[in-house]
Amino acid sequence: MDSLLASFPSDTNPGCAPYATSDLGRSKPRPDSDTLSQLFRNEIVCEAGERIFAQGTPFNACYLVRSGAFKSLVLNERGDEKIISFHMPGDLIGLDSIHRGYYIGSAVALERSLVYEVVFQENGSQLRMPPDIQEHFVKIMSRELANIEDLLMLTSEHTAEERIIAFLLAFSTRQTNRNLTAHQFRLPMSRNDIASFLGLAVETVSRMLTRLHEKNLLKVTGRNVEFIDIEGLRHRLKTA
Repeated sequence: MDSLLASFPSDTNPGCAPYATSDLGRSKPRPDSDTLSQLFRNEIVCEAGERIFAQGTPFNACYLVRSGAFKSLVLNERGDEKIISFHMPGDLIGLDSIHRGYYIGSAVALERSLVYEVVFQENGSQLRMPPDIQEHFVKIMSRELANIEDLLMLTSEHTAEERIIAFLLAFSTRQTNRNLTAHQFRLPMSRNDIASFLGLAVETVSRMLTRLHEKNLLKVTGRNVEFIDIEGLRHRLKTA
């Protein structure tokens, strides 16, 4: 593990800068985030490829995604990268590191993104949380736990095609929850990232997408996805 520890100081956000521009959006976050605004210490903007924290560095905050997208990844002793989750607006990054006292992985921006730093006490184990917003924070934590359970189900006993379909349907559901179109969207992650997340070879991901396209279930152009027959996709997942 020592060889994996990053060189960033524990009191900095590597690569990301305090939010100082106005083009990324509003000064107030969405409903859940409005309630959490008392907990925010900093607004931080990250460019694509930059990290908000590095694997092995001391834990001192979680980060609420306001805009953009992130991937969480871990490195093994050989230096191989494994993506363990993706984070979209409304997601809280870093919850899985609270109990250990250090970040178990790195969080990397997939595109230009804005996060709010959620304040913890200096010892990194206690959140300064007014009683009237505990319920909102618990809901966010519950959603993150549900995402972990979904990942375990997704990568356990499913075929490559089932994993791809489930991944795309889950992303579509996230679009719906954000009041965006569920049938047509742009994926912020690359096929390499998807392959790492699903435990597949990138060639397999491309082959499965091509197969689904040939069956007139969806259309993929680069990172843009359009569902042609969403019920057909759901049916293949149910009957697999």
